[in-house]
Amino acid sequence: MSRTDILITIKEAEEEARAISEKALSDSRSAVASSRRDAVSKIQEAEAQLRREYDDALAKASETLNAETAKLLSFGEEKADAMEKAAGDRIAKVKDFLKKEFERTIDATS
Repeated sequence: MSRTDILITIKEAEEEARAISEKALSDSRSAVASSRRDAVSKIQEAEAQLRREYDDALAKASETLNAETAKLLSFGEEKADAMEKAAGDRIAKVKDFLKKEFERTIDATS
């Protein structure tokens, strides 16, 4: 092989190596971009899942709290009704007692 043929072969090999290198760099950039898109997508999906789980947990806690509140309000209303009834029974006794005390005071002063 002549010196010219060797130089042409080297030049062709260099061109081929440069093309392979550029293609590899392009493929690498493409793979990185694709990986970034996939990572962003997975992060968004995970955040959406976390928001759904948070909303579900919050709704369950709210339901439990509302049920407990209703239960306590019902219990309080029952107690208030019982106290009101007991007070109603005592009011008649108190009126009677006060009337007798006033009458006794008036009888004692006359």
